[in-house]
Amino acid sequence: MTYRERLAPPAWWWVVGLGVGVPTFFAIGFLIGPWVGLACGLGAGVLIAFGLSAFGVTEIVVDAAGVRVGRSLLEWPYVGSVEVLDAPATRQALGVEADARAHVVQRPWLTEAVRVQVADPADPHPYWLISSRAPARAAAEIGHVRQDAR
Repeated sequence: MTYRERLAPPAWWWVVGLGVGVPTFFAIGFLIGPWVGLACGLGAGVLIAFGLSAFGVTEIVVDAAGVRVGRSLLEWPYVGSVEVLDAPATRQALGVEADARAHVVQRPWLTEAVRVQVADPADPHPYWLISSRAPARAAAEIGHVRQDAR
């Protein structure tokens, strides 16, 4: 494996989620009774933690097999050009320039992305648009490993 990045939510999402969700359920629960309030607060904490953890399951992996994002794999013979998108370009690629057929893996807390063209005419996706914390590094690794794979 050459490159791996986990698209987990930032720490401040955890603070906000737990800081708003748990007290809200405590307040609602205490209207019914203290034990119900405690159970509601703990239940809210577990649900919020589970929800935020589910966001962080997606990984970008560049290895000998190809570019893998989550469970999707784009094998090396089908990897086309790679482009690094800064924040404004990413916004445009997700908005007015978006192609509805594209394979998009976007996380709202990440503002930059990598666009990987798909060089397979049989594939319905013209490109993959992948959010990344380090898009320049991800694109460089994709280019480097693609060259070695050929």
